Amino acid sequence: MTNNFFQYIQNNITTLATIFFFIFFCYVVYSVFKKGQEDKFNKYSNIPLNDEPDNKNPVQNNDKSEANSITKEKQKIDK
Repeated sequence: MTNNFFQYIQNNITTLATIFFFIFFCYVVYSVFKKGQEDKFNKYSNIPLNDEPDNKNPVQNNDKSEANSITKEKQKIDK
C-alpha cells in the first residue's frame, strides 16, 4: 500500500507542487491584504528612511560595543 502511495506521488509531483505553491501564494496574498495590515506595512516601508538607530535590537548594539572593545584591546597590544 505504501508503495502505491509513493508511486502516486512520484507520478504526480508536478501537479502536487503546483497546488501547494498556489495555496501558499493565496495565503501570502490574504495575509498582506487582510484588514489591519496597512499600518504595519506603512511602518515597514519607512525603515530605509529612518536615520535613528533601532535600540530594540540588542544584537546590533552588542556588535558595536564588542567591536569597540576589540579595537581598544588591539590598540593596547600595539602600544
